[in-house]
Amino acid sequence: MRRLPVLLFVTVALAFPAWAQQPHKDASPEEQNIAEIEELIATIQARVNALGQAGRQRDDSLEFLGMQVEKAIGDMTVQQDEKAGLMRQNVDLNWQVEDLVETRGALKEKLLDINSRHESSVSDLEAELKDLTLLLSLEKEAKVELLSANDDLLGKLETAASDRDTLDQVSSEQQQEIGLLNQKIAVLQAELASLSGSLATSKQRIAEKEQDLAALQERLDSALATRIEELSRFRSEFFGRLHNAIGDHADMRIEGDRFVFQSEVLFESGSAEIGDAGKRQLAKLARSLHDISRDIPNELDWVLRVDGHTDRQAISTRDYPSNWELSTARAITVVRFLIRQGVPPYRLAATGFGEFQPLDSADDEIAHRRNRRIEFKLTQK
Repeated sequence: MRRLPVLLFVTVALAFPAWAQQPHKDASPEEQNIAEIEELIATIQARVNALGQAGRQRDDSLEFLGMQVEKAIGDMTVQQDEKAGLMRQNVDLNWQVEDLVETRGALKEKLLDINSRHESSVSDLEAELKDLTLLLSLEKEAKVELLSANDDLLGKLETAASDRDTLDQVSSEQQQEIGLLNQKIAVLQAELASLSGSLATSKQRIAEKEQDLAALQERLDSALATRIEELSRFRSEFFGRLHNAIGDHADMRIEGDRFVFQSEVLFESGSAEIGDAGKRQLAKLARSLHDISRDIPNELDWVLRVDGHTDRQAISTRDYPSNWELSTARAITVVRFLIRQGVPPYRLAATGFGEFQPLDSADDEIAHRRNRRIEFKLTQK
């Protein structure tokens, strides 16, 4: 663009030479010749100046192009060095990935071994709990029988003592009977002492069994808490994978132990038919559930609960006489879609809550939209 004015000037100078102009009418022939020569010299000088300027600009352009070529060559060298560095990094990363895969396999084998031993331990504890419970029941029955026998002996002792007081007043013939009664009283007292000792022993055994039962219950509670903790960990991992698969989406979010889809993502208003966009999102959920289910131990009897919720606006159609039917139909439709995606039916549950468990109690469109939702909860049966 900088060379255009000079080229234009040269073109104009060549198109209109000085000798093509009209001579002065009043000048002599010699003066006219001199004037024409001077004008020709001026024209030639102008052409030379124009060509010189064009040459300088051409040199500037060639120098600029040379600088650009050198810069491009330098950039190409840098890019080649960066490419070589990236290739070396890629090789290192491949080695790291292989190491991680081997480590994951070893950890998975350890987890399976731990789960097997844990399941066997829980079964033994449950059997021991049943035995201790039965023994405690028998001990309690024996305690009741001992207490009843003790009451009977006390009654007999009181009767014998009363009879002895009466016999003290009778004749000498009856003194022999009193002696016999005293012997019986002694025997009864010995039996009472023996029963009291047995009762104390039974109480001690019952207390020991109750302590054993409490310890066993504590162990069972600890095992149950461990399972709940494991399920919580897998739930967090499931939600994390699902969030990565779906991405940041205002209508899909985690609230507590649930993953929430707004109904608009899946259904049209007043409908239980899943739209194309909703099917794509549910397919991602199914894939994430498949991935995480392979790592959940077999003893964790988990289930994915699908809960349907509506807003407080009443509905009354032939298919859905109330919000109960609409929320339940939506939950069942989602469950059926997940089954078609390969999720086992026994791992799914569908529940409809209608409008009776709102997230927002306000009566405006924002609250209505929040309350229209499908919730997913990974829990135990």
